[in-house]
Amino acid sequence: MENPIIIQFDEDDSYFMVLDLICYNMGLQINSFASNIDQARNIIKRIESKEITPQIAVIADYLGNDFLDGEKLCKKLKEISPDIKVIAFVTDPEITWGDYKAIKSGKSQTETLVGIIEEITGKKFNTTNLPA
Repeated sequence: MENPIIIQFDEDDSYFMVLDLICYNMGLQINSFASNIDQARNIIKRIESKEITPQIAVIADYLGNDFLDGEKLCKKLKEISPDIKVIAFVTDPEITWGDYKAIKSGKSQTETLVGIIEEITGKKFNTTNLPA
């Protein structure tokens, strides 16, 4: 996937920075993000109107209402954009929605955001962005 359109939904701003740094070190960028339900609805409208056609969505389980926010958003995205790859970026390892699951705690060696984005895009994470 050359330059995928990546969108992110998470109420915690620190996780926007985490994904932004990961993407930066992979030569990728986040195209849109939402930290609450209203912002998420605006992104959905942009997708429905074909203003953006994201290939990857990183979704937290909570966006301000309840812990089903992420699952509901995942279902809506799959309904309007069936080919989108959804990464459930969550704290609960029992979550079953999403095409992939990345655990926010970072304790899992197999369920990391870096590993999943590498798998989806084929791009490698560079541990340094400093010139050689």
